[in-house]
This record gives sequence, C-alpha cells and structure tokens, in this order.
Amino acid sequence: MKKLKKVKHIEVILGLIVIIFLAVIALVLLIKREIDHQAKKDMESYSEISLVRVQPEEEEISIFVEDIAPLPLYQIFGGERYQAAVLTERKQEDNQLKELYEYWDAYKMDAVEELVRLERLQKISRELEGKNKFYYYGSVDALGRPAGKGLAVYENNAYYFGEWKDGLRHGKGMWLEVAIYTEENADKNLGAIEHSYNGSWSKDLPNGEGQEHFSYDYSILKEEDVKRNECIANVIGGFKDGYYHGEMYLMTTDEHGKIKEWSATCENGVWVPFIKGNTTDAVFESYEKDENGESEYHYIYPEDNKNYGIIGLKK
Repeated sequence: MKKLKKVKHIEVILGLIVIIFLAVIALVLLIKREIDHQAKKDMESYSEISLVRVQPEEEEISIFVEDIAPLPLYQIFGGERYQAAVLTERKQEDNQLKELYEYWDAYKMDAVEELVRLERLQKISRELEGKNKFYYYGSVDALGRPAGKGLAVYENNAYYFGEWKDGLRHGKGMWLEVAIYTEENADKNLGAIEHSYNGSWSKDLPNGEGQEHFSYDYSILKEEDVKRNECIANVIGGFKDGYYHGEMYLMTTDEHGKIKEWSATCENGVWVPFIKGNTTDAVFESYEKDENGESEYHYIYPEDNKNYGIIGLKK
C-alpha cells in the first residue's frame, strides 16, 4: 500500500513538471511572436520613412530673386526662403503669379495677355522699378535657384515663362513685354503695344532658333515713326546672345497695317548686304517681285548697321 502511494506521488510530480515545461514553452512562443510582430511593424515604419526621404516631392515655391548673373549664387528675399511673415505679406501676389503660371503653362495666351494688363499684376512689376531683381514662381534646385519650369516678373511689365537652369533662363521659353496706357502717357505715341520673343535660350539670353514679334496700335502709329523705326512685326531665324544671327525671315508693317516680307542674313547683329552702295547698302530683299520680276530692297547706312537684336535682351 505504501509502495502504491509512493508511485502515485511520483506521477503527480512528473505531471506537474510536464505542465510547467509546456507552460514555459507556450510563454516562450508567445514572447517570440510578440517580438517578431514588433520587428515587422518597425520594418514597415522604417520603409515608409525611407521612401519619403529618397523620393521627395518636387519643390514649387515663390521667391524674390536678385539677378546677379552670371554668378551662380542668388540672394533670396529676406535672406531666406519665404518666412511665415513674408508669406503672409505676399500671399495675394503669389496667388496672382500662380494664376498667370497656370494659364501660360496651358498656353492660353489670350488669358495671359488679359491678366498682364490688369492693375493687380502691374502693381507687382512696378515694385521692381529701378532694381535689378525679379519675382519668381516655379520649381527650384537644391540651392534654391530657379530650375525646371517657372515664371518670372520683371520691371516695365515684362515677363518670362519657360525653362530655367542654375537660376538662369535656359531651354525653351517666352519673354513678353506689354506697354500700358496711363494718364501720364496717354498722349504719347507708344506704337508697339506688345513685344515678345519665343524660342531657345541659353545663359539667360536668346540663343538658337526663335521668333521676335511686335504688335502695334495702328490708331496711333504715325508715318514718321514707321520710317524711323522700320516697324518690324516679326523676325524669325537664329539668335546669338540676343542678337540676330544667321538667315532671317522678316515682316515689316506700315502705319496702315500693310505687311511686307523680306529675307536677310545677319552676323552677330550686323546685316550682310545684298548690294553694296556708295552711301547705303541693301540689306533686306523682298519676297514679292514687281511686274518686271525685280526685288525691292531695304537700304541702311553702313554706320548704322550694328547691334541689331532684341531690345532689352542683348548681351
């Protein structure tokens, strides 16, 4: 009887040991499961953070840039990218630039030309008068310089929209300047009410193929101004640092809006004569022939034959 009780006592002890052993194994498995679960969460969190760091969104901000080209360093308004106070102060102007940017990007030029004639955009341009600066809205590089696609506003109601590189106009882009009537200049003959260049740029100037264009108000354009200014309506061809360069196609207008078409060749802003004369040289040849099949020529004094290019955009 005593032996039977002893056997049962051993069995109980063994049973308790087995239960404790199984409980320890279960506890270890549970702890391991929690550790693996937490490690997985940490890894997912780390992956999300890494993704944000290696794929930042393209930055698009509005800045006030001092034009000190060709130096690669730019001073940004207030010495820093927009501070909160500056953003609050310029919020309205930034919205105007955003609106103009979006219309220009969609090439809705009727809307662009309407906007730049509004007082609220002219006000931004007037703030820059007498300063070698411009307002900029668009993408920037790691140094905060205009890069990629962007819009700039200059003094005298002039604008540029297009590609940038290292803070300079570079690639494809369009420059536009519009003349605005005010009470002060209402009696003056402004003649050209719009002046633009659309084409290739390099190092902040027109370089490569492009087109210069003038629009006129014929109600105020006078004969003497036509004779004095030649009244070019279009120049299509090559440009070098803002000067006419290469074979050119030109259109001129008179005070009545009659258009003439010409061919010419220019080298670094100097017209190559078709015919050398005693006092003047023939530099433009008309496309339209007369009844005898002869061309008309436009003549120029040799001493005046220099620096032909885009006013305001020549090196």
